[in-house]
Amino acid sequence: MPVVPAVRGGGGAAMSGEVGVRAVSEGYALDLVAPDGPRCRLRFGVPGEPVEGWTPGEDDLVYARAGDVETRVRLFQDVAAWTVSITVDNRSEHPVQLPELGLGVTLADRCVGWSWTSDLAGFIAVAAEAEKGPVAVVRLKQGFLRPVRESPVFADAATSGEAFHLAPPRGALGPHRRHQVTLQVELRPSLSSLADALPGWLPDVIVDAGEQVSFATPDEGVLPGDNVNVTLVDTTAVASLENPGRGCVSLHGVRGVQRIWLAEAPSMEALVPPLAEAVMLRRPGVRSSGAGLLVAEALANGLVADEWAALDWLEREAWLDRRDLEGVAIAATLALAGGDAGLLDDAWAALAALPASRGFGLVTLKLGLAALRLAGGAPPLAGELLARPGEDPDAALELAVLAGRLTPAHRGPLAAVVASLGDVLPGQPLGLSALEAARRVALVRLCPPGFVSLRAAATANKAYRLLLADYATRLQPDVTGLGWLLLGDLGA
Repeated sequence: MPVVPAVRGGGGAAMSGEVGVRAVSEGYALDLVAPDGPRCRLRFGVPGEPVEGWTPGEDDLVYARAGDVETRVRLFQDVAAWTVSITVDNRSEHPVQLPELGLGVTLADRCVGWSWTSDLAGFIAVAAEAEKGPVAVVRLKQGFLRPVRESPVFADAATSGEAFHLAPPRGALGPHRRHQVTLQVELRPSLSSLADALPGWLPDVIVDAGEQVSFATPDEGVLPGDNVNVTLVDTTAVASLENPGRGCVSLHGVRGVQRIWLAEAPSMEALVPPLAEAVMLRRPGVRSSGAGLLVAEALANGLVADEWAALDWLEREAWLDRRDLEGVAIAATLALAGGDAGLLDDAWAALAALPASRGFGLVTLKLGLAALRLAGGAPPLAGELLARPGEDPDAALELAVLAGRLTPAHRGPLAAVVASLGDVLPGQPLGLSALEAARRVALVRLCPPGFVSLRAAATANKAYRLLLADYATRLQPDVTGLGWLLLGDLGA
């Protein structure tokens, strides 16, 4: 492809290895563009103010100064990739606090992102929501990279991206010393091709309760963080979590310290009962529909300590009056528990009045199973609801799966779902909420074995375990996603 020099101030684009890099906002941001469309914007947070009278060279983007600290951002063209260089220099005779140096990644429309970092290594990958298309990758070659939001893995609310540290928080910079970060921007054919960007020594860091993680890194010391125990077996460090959830180990080697996050997924039997009990400590009228869904699904799956107390708590609220999918699903559980065919009829009517959004098909399945047990079969309305067009590709795919009308055209939307969950890579998504992750896990699990690949199924299982580990840490302020995970087990 033709190569055009990169410019500042929102000018033209330059291509290297078929990835376009366009400098905007006076060089403080870069737009990454693949041949089939934009991927993301990288925004640099650097200390100080632009130096007045500075004349940029061909590769210069930013030159800023804060006291004795100077920061430069440069963009270099390579044969197969672009290189972004950020340098922070202490020009004084005294040590200074290393200033905050950040990178914000904002996804373009209809794009998804995933990242994995260890402070000294890592990458940020952004893919299009499509069956095919290259993945834009920002890979750390030198320096420091750490997400600002390290835990929980999935955000409590959907966002358009994430922020990253490019310097150790609260670090120091000696006199006349330099902190340098080098990022390589390239295209990869797929998320799965990023497996070789992970260190060869990295074990499987996402495990089930009671499993251990072994680090065969004899030249590095492995030290435990909170909630982690480490024992040495010959030259192998074996890490285990004290309690299911999340934990971190630090690998001390000649290059410095790397931090590796571990995730241990508890069983639903261990995780759900105490969370449901905590929800029921307050009256249902002040709880969200998502919290009510967790209690209802815990009751339906025998995961509450006191079934009568859970049923009494649920019956204190008119959930159908909330006019949302969670309320309809709760009503189905109550109808089945009380043998109330009238309530189930009301739930069908309430569902018919809602848009066919994500989760609509799953709630239709919930009502259909309840009708099968109460009345021996679902009403004709069930087929009519499953025949509706979905509001977005995810909803349309869900309805197609449940109505048994999958076609090859649905493979693209399924690939987008798998990409949003990060393939089988460790790490965390860019801006994907726990609620949407739970719904997408359920969607992949609903697909018949002949339609979904083993890799897609493994991706859903990975995300499922990460979600359970998130909830085990008690850092998720909203339990709605866990309620949907339980509801999604209808299709497991």
